[in-house]
Amino acid sequence: MMSKMTRAMVVVGAVAAGIACDYFGPTGVRIEVEREAGSYVFHFTSCRGTPIGVRGIRVGEVDLRRSSGGQTVYNDNQSCELELRASRPIRGSWRYGSVPPNGVLTTKCPPLKPGTYVVDVSGGEAGGYRDFRIEGDGSVKRGKGTCD
Repeated sequence: MMSKMTRAMVVVGAVAAGIACDYFGPTGVRIEVEREAGSYVFHFTSCRGTPIGVRGIRVGEVDLRRSSGGQTVYNDNQSCELELRASRPIRGSWRYGSVPPNGVLTTKCPPLKPGTYVVDVSGGEAGGYRDFRIEGDGSVKRGKGTCD
């Protein structure tokens, strides 16, 4: 039988581990997409809402005719990839098509047009994805993501 002191230590340890995990632990990246001033901005936090850094970003239009059985096929003509070449990750937000001082666009970023897209991020502290749709009026319809 556990003593009161042992139980108290277990509870304190579990709470401390939970707080450390919330604050320090990589859990996945929550990605939100918004239309701002005629362009699209991607926002990054951990699933728990704390700031998180990413080193690679890919936005690709999904070819719905060729995608099936859980396999996503991208339209190669409608894809944008950014890779960071330095030690500092992108934190907070990224405007579609922009290149930070320590980044390199590995593909050209064509304007986002109405269609279904997936953005995925990698490197740094964690990875994640978000499905989204650009409507005919340019608005964003949120789909499934890592933290959902």
